[in-house]
Amino acid sequence: MAKRLRATAANALVLIDIVFQAFGAGVRRLVVLAANNPLAAMAAVGGLLWWCHRRGFLTRDNWRRRLSQVGGVAKPVLELAEAGMTEHQALNDSLLVVEPPVYPPMSSSRPGTSRAAAVP
Repeated sequence: MAKRLRATAANALVLIDIVFQAFGAGVRRLVVLAANNPLAAMAAVGGLLWWCHRRGFLTRDNWRRRLSQVGGVAKPVLELAEAGMTEHQALNDSLLVVEPPVYPPMSSSRPGTSRAAAVP
């Protein structure tokens, strides 16, 4: 019998955070590489744009159709993220911050004694 995993909104946010961190590391390396080699980066981007244009990916009708599909997919994801943030905020608000009591400043001598009495 297969176990079924139940994902809560908080688990989904943790997963999204991990994916963004992993994806962000790769993107950062690409940006650094492009900054160090601007001519090669421009050639790569230009070649990619030319290839996309030749394949028909950059037509206006194609963009409209794809963006409407992205909008339909993004709505449930955004609702899930909002539910997770609400759950996170509720958990965060339920935490109680306890501050330590304020101690009196430490003095160099104890009450009832004097320096003169301590020296023989």
